[in-house]
Amino acid sequence: AGKTASRMVACLFLVGLVFGFQTIFAAGSEPSRKDLAVVISELSSKGRWAEAIPVALRWVTASEATNGVAHTNTATALESLGQLYERTSAFTNAQQAYARSLKIRTASLGLEHPESVACLHLLARVSGSTGDWTKAKQLNEDCLKLREKLLGPDHPDTAKSAHNLGMAVQRLGDNARAESLFRQSLTIVDKALGPDNRDALYPLWNLASLLQRKRDYAQAQPLYER
Repeated sequence: AGKTASRMVACLFLVGLVFGFQTIFAAGSEPSRKDLAVVISELSSKGRWAEAIPVALRWVTASEATNGVAHTNTATALESLGQLYERTSAFTNAQQAYARSLKIRTASLGLEHPESVACLHLLARVSGSTGDWTKAKQLNEDCLKLREKLLGPDHPDTAKSAHNLGMAVQRLGDNARAESLFRQSLTIVDKALGPDNRDALYPLWNLASLLQRKRDYAQAQPLYER
């Protein structure tokens, strides 16, 4: 039975890659949550994010019907959908999906639950992508405070929130605070993951660029040369 199931999954992917996964999941069929998640993952791994969006929408609809609109499984489906919208630059749609998910997770788990904080991070990130930097600033402020409290000031996720908050306040004209936040983020990453970790690239580059714009070449140059 196990070998037969494996062969069926292999056939599913072969047909899907040729004809499109929507052909397989025709109207009236009821693929499982796992089936939908696997197809989304497969399409995403090939950069076919736009094709994965209808599958994710189906996952959301199926979860709402099976589990309810306020279930954490529905929140998971919404986050998957939001990430696909981000990949296709549909940032407003992503923002709406993340906002719905955060509402579900906060009501079910509380704001300080790790899954709620992770969703808050997604919403804060995409709010910047929509150009709503005031909202992005507030959400990133909240996320940074929560991560400092729950994970500690030296955690890599805390570094991400510090960096994203730096981006927001820089866009709002507060370069002094942006510089401080970029330095905070870079210091955390260097200490926790090492200076060659890819997570150091964003705070490193943004800090160097900010210093260059203020003509502080003595500090900017070593950062560019790292």
